[in-house]
Amino acid sequence: MTAVDAFVLEKMVESKLPGVGYVLLEGETVSYRSFGFRDMQRRLSPTPDSLFGLGSITKVFTALAIMQLRDRGELSLEDPLGKHLDIDVEVRGQEVTIEHLLSHTSGVPALGYSESKMSKHWFMDGYPINSYSDLLTFMRGAESWAHADPGKVWHYLNEGYILLGAIIERCSGMPYCDYIVRNILEPLGMERSTFDQDRVEGDPDRAIPYLKRDGALFVGSNLYGEIPAAGGLVSTCRDMASFAQMFLQDGGGLISSEGLALMGRRYVALPAEAVDVFSRSKKRPMRTSFYGLGLQIQTDFFGHDVIGHGGGVMGGTSYLAAIPARRLAVVLLANAHGYPLSQLAFVLLAAALGEEVEALPFVRFERLLNRLAGSYASFRETMLADVTCQDGELTLSIHFAHEDRVYRLNPERVGRNRARFQTTSGIRRLPVEFAFTAEGVELVIERYKFRKFI
Repeated sequence: MTAVDAFVLEKMVESKLPGVGYVLLEGETVSYRSFGFRDMQRRLSPTPDSLFGLGSITKVFTALAIMQLRDRGELSLEDPLGKHLDIDVEVRGQEVTIEHLLSHTSGVPALGYSESKMSKHWFMDGYPINSYSDLLTFMRGAESWAHADPGKVWHYLNEGYILLGAIIERCSGMPYCDYIVRNILEPLGMERSTFDQDRVEGDPDRAIPYLKRDGALFVGSNLYGEIPAAGGLVSTCRDMASFAQMFLQDGGGLISSEGLALMGRRYVALPAEAVDVFSRSKKRPMRTSFYGLGLQIQTDFFGHDVIGHGGGVMGGTSYLAAIPARRLAVVLLANAHGYPLSQLAFVLLAAALGEEVEALPFVRFERLLNRLAGSYASFRETMLADVTCQDGELTLSIHFAHEDRVYRLNPERVGRNRARFQTTSGIRRLPVEFAFTAEGVELVIERYKFRKFI
């Protein structure tokens, strides 16, 4: 895994990630690795027991709790919300069910209560919601915000998972956090995992969450509060190894085989679909990304289905991915936003499967973008231009004395000697073509031709 670890460090440097830890499970073998700093000021490294905010991986715990209650006959996935909560929720004349909330198919797009902590208007404090009553008041009128019939379209809805937390409380007769501790964390031996802010912030092995502004890091926060079912759990690589192992052991006794299969069933296609621009096939690619009940499903990864989930909080990211058929799993935890941990997870899984990491489409594409980025000049340097790469996207800027003409470049197709992109000018679509010649990298857009010199 030396080359893979070098890849992780390379992406940390590129995206200014201060600290990353991962755990890789290969059958009974469990390997830990950490990079960088869990605390920048004190220059402390992450350990397998360092506490990181999981963010939305918490939803997997919430979904697992719902499935446990289903196994015990306390609820049915087809139950309308009004059966367990003092509300009746209808979208376009149809009742919203527990299954709809689990699969993010209520028909209502994100209302932004959780995202408000990251918005310019509410940054850090967030919209003032800290109880189920607050949330229900906030959601009043949300049915008019519906975008689809229930069960038809995936719209990630943090508010839906908060309501699932309320259902867990109503059906179990205990607070949500107590239920998760007693029925999931304790049976799995996840002793350091917690929702408690004082316990986390008083721990000497805590990973400080960092946010970025203008390229500089500053201290952020985990998602604490009274309604944590969508993103409030804090855990460690060692604890998450136990959680991931449960998926490799057919539920590990925490959930029925049937319940686990339902969580990993392909309920709805995800709207964001990876496109292999290197493929020469003219056929429309088949959907490969889906959402189940609290789990994402990536199909056809070297012939396997990958189940998992990601998370992002106010200064931290996480990703869990597992291939139960091969008894492989990986969990990555970081204390800032940066290079997608989902892609690092797939790099680690590919290496564990014995596949060539550099052949992964997104890795090949990143290498291509880095090759294209740079400074360009036209014939006899009559004009200058720059191609810049940021967050996996290319931007072309042609420099004039009084303005820059700026074009965002969208990938279309990549061949052995050419890479074709597309941009727009008003309502016109413009092809942008890069060619790899004996003279170097050349760029053509409309009437202009440039050659890279840096």
